[in-house]
Amino acid sequence: MILSLLIATAAALTYPPDGYVLEKAFQSSNHTFRVESFRKEADGSDAALCVWIVKSDGSSSELLVPPGVLTPLYSVEIDISPTEKWILWKQKLYHPANAYGLFQRVSDIHFKEIGPPLFSDQAWEFMGEQTHHSFKIEDSDHIMRVSDWPTPGSCVRRLALYGDSKFTTVTAPNDHSLAISLYGNDQLTAVDFWFCFYDLEKHEFYLNKSLQKHNKGTVGAATK
Repeated sequence: MILSLLIATAAALTYPPDGYVLEKAFQSSNHTFRVESFRKEADGSDAALCVWIVKSDGSSSELLVPPGVLTPLYSVEIDISPTEKWILWKQKLYHPANAYGLFQRVSDIHFKEIGPPLFSDQAWEFMGEQTHHSFKIEDSDHIMRVSDWPTPGSCVRRLALYGDSKFTTVTAPNDHSLAISLYGNDQLTAVDFWFCFYDLEKHEFYLNKSLQKHNKGTVGAATK
């Protein structure tokens, strides 16, 4: 039901969306396209956010994230990979919770979402599968951090553990994987900077021996 409503809403929108105000614009590295977030200010449930991809010459546009996916209570940030192949949106929901969505370029300005439902949800589910400790992200304090984009030929990733103030350097097994850290407490399970990788080519989360060693003792029962 929710999905059908989102599809219907998306089909009714044209660029620029009527009743929305441009909030932010993010330019791709080669200036091929830009990603724009639009906000509709309203009382109650009518407020909304949506995200569009627009060719730099303005000749075409495509809806990337329809209204109803992003909460209008907070702004959305867009991170475009240097190769222009990947788009990552991130939204800070409340302190310290956040959410992410990952998209892969198919052709021109058409991108497909890697999911569903959310990239951040998948990461927490993977952690639960690996540790046998389920984690409920609803109404919990949880932080997910995603590293900088892979650089061809390099396995080093910079990953901010605390916003932009403290970074750690993580070595990946290849040059097509993101590094990810998870931190949180849902009153039953405590997660203290548990790390994993995400393979952008295989579309899967994974661990190597180095991270398996690091992750020992980082997930357990929450202290009452």
